[in-house]
Amino acid sequence: MKKSLLYLFMLVCSVTLFTGCSDDDDAVVYPIDAEIAGVYKGTLDISLDGTTIGSDIPKNITISKAGDASVNMELKDFNFMGMDLGTIALTECALEKDGDSYRFTGKQVLNVTQYNLTGDINAQGHISGNKVVVDLDIAAKLGTLEQAVKVVYEGTKLTGSESSEAKIASFIIDDEAVVEQPVINEEAGTIVFAVNEKAASFKFTPIIEISEGATITPASGVEQDFSNNKKVTYTVMAEDGTVKVYTAFVEGTRSVLKYSFEEWGEQADEKNPDNMKWFSPLPLDELATANNGVAYLKGFDFTNQYNLTYGTLEEKEAGYKGSAAKLITQYTKGAGFGMAPAITPVRCLLVSLIFAWC
Repeated sequence: MKKSLLYLFMLVCSVTLFTGCSDDDDAVVYPIDAEIAGVYKGTLDISLDGTTIGSDIPKNITISKAGDASVNMELKDFNFMGMDLGTIALTECALEKDGDSYRFTGKQVLNVTQYNLTGDINAQGHISGNKVVVDLDIAAKLGTLEQAVKVVYEGTKLTGSESSEAKIASFIIDDEAVVEQPVINEEAGTIVFAVNEKAASFKFTPIIEISEGATITPASGVEQDFSNNKKVTYTVMAEDGTVKVYTAFVEGTRSVLKYSFEEWGEQADEKNPDNMKWFSPLPLDELATANNGVAYLKGFDFTNQYNLTYGTLEEKEAGYKGSAAKLITQYTKGAGFGMAPAITPVRCLLVSLIFAWC
């Protein structure tokens, strides 16, 4: 009898031992910390009832270990149609190996009392190497309105060495209509500039420099419409996914006086328009010359004794950029031309100093 009990005891122990080993062999343990867990940088596409309402929205998601064969996924600051829905957090998502990649599924109940919004979120994710794609199907109810929201996220796992700087270093608009170049206010996140009140168009093409390794949307060199007080939102995403938003707009218009040697025209003497003309830089109401005084003197120099020339002439391509103004002093000391009192020199040089200063 004692031997029978001993054999029975040994049999039970052996069965228990083998059962325990079998359970250990069947347990699934995935290298989540080494291959999957981390921060992923990417973008969101959002559609509502099949219609795209947002695309390429920069976002980061975080995947962490929940168990040997499960993960957590977190998407912070999720916005939908102007509503801040907070964090989408999927916990205990079952993880399965699919060849060289992994798949996971998860669910979350959405309840945002602020907007009277509820919904069921069903998520499916696929991780291959350092890439992740996540599909979120949201059966949303906004009050009594039912809507199907589809969110697709694609991202790349960060290494941890990426820069977090997301800045616009310079914002330049090379256009004559812009009379005050854009000024960047980092604290306020604004970019403001002023435009000539006579500008024919408020469509400009900014040239933008940003932090190294960062991206910007809309891109540099893309024309934008700033008319009718429109504001253009620029989103800068750093290497590590940090986002900075800037708003660019026209702060105001300015009345501008144009001082240029590039446009030259011919103006007649009002008293003798057929016989007396002189050259003056345009626009005539903003720049003045002594040419009208020379024209007056020429009217008395019947014999051309003094060989007067106009004191301000155009010198094409002689300036720093384009045309320049050639200034000539006319000497008429002691000459009355027989019809007028002695006339002192026409000091065009003095005028030229003021002219150049303007």
